Amino acid sequence: MSKNNLSIGIIIVIVGIAMIIISETVSFTYKVTEYHDAGILGRIPWTETRINNELKNGILYGGVILFVLGGVVIAAGLNKTKGNKNKLDNRYFCTECGTRLSTNDKFCPNCGTQIDNDMVKSDFNINIHDNTSQCTSNEDTLEFCYYCGFELKNKVEFCPNCGKKL
Repeated sequence: MSKNNLSIGIIIVIVGIAMIIISETVSFTYKVTEYHDAGILGRIPWTETRINNELKNGILYGGVILFVLGGVVIAAGLNKTKGNKNKLDNRYFCTECGTRLSTNDKFCPNCGTQIDNDMVKSDFNINIHDNTSQCTSNEDTLEFCYYCGFELKNKVEFCPNCGKKL
């Protein structure tokens, strides 16, 4: 949904910019012929070119409004994307031991329990373990699972991909 917001916002901004350019480049003139009384000569036609400022300003202000509105939609889409990522990272915990899980874990890296979408819950009453706090530096903790080759970013007892004890 947030990608749609970004696309819609970009389209609105582009339309706004196009309207601003049109209002400044297109001539909004029209000709008016009026007849003036010239006494004994009768009525004389007088042709005058006028500018339709109301139309020009309407297109200009409409373009500015669309430009700003598109920026707001883009900002809302970016905030939605950022907010969803944070919610997912903080919401998934192992129901057996409470370890925080990443969205692509198939097994709990702490106890080895197989992760099923129905089992994963966000219950803050369980004992929550944050494996990222165990990391001291990337050089000490970066390993690969001996069984499946999955990259392990933290010191874990079980592979989050295949579930085997390390």
